[in-house]
Amino acid sequence: MSYIPEKQDSNKKRANKWEKKLAKKFGMKQTISSGSGVWEKGDLKSVDFVGESKKTQQDSISLRREWLEKIQIEAKNKNKEWFLHIGFTDISDKELINGVVISEKLFQMILDIIKTEKG
Repeated sequence: MSYIPEKQDSNKKRANKWEKKLAKKFGMKQTISSGSGVWEKGDLKSVDFVGESKKTQQDSISLRREWLEKIQIEAKNKNKEWFLHIGFTDISDKELINGVVISEKLFQMILDIIKTEKG
C-alpha cells in the first residue's frame, strides 16, 4: 500500500467530516460525493444557496477563479445564490478562523439591509 492513496483517503474523510459540520452549523445539506457527481455540484446546499467549502491547516490558501466560476454556474443553473466557505484549522482540525466569499450583489443586499435597520 502506498502512502499517497492513504493520504488522499484521509483528506477525503476529513473534508467529509468538515462539510457535515458546516451543513449542520448553517442548516444546510451536504451534497453527496462533495458535488463531484453529474447532477449536483458544490459541497453544501439549501433552498436558497449552493456553496463550496475549502479548508486548510496552512497559513494561507490560494483563491482559484475556477472554484468561483464552478459554483457561480451551478448557482445560476439552480436559480440560487452562491458562496465559498474558507476555513483555517490547526493540526487537530480545531477551527481558528472562517470566512465566506459571496457575490458583490449579495454583499450589496446585506449592506442595504443593515443600513435600513440602522435607520
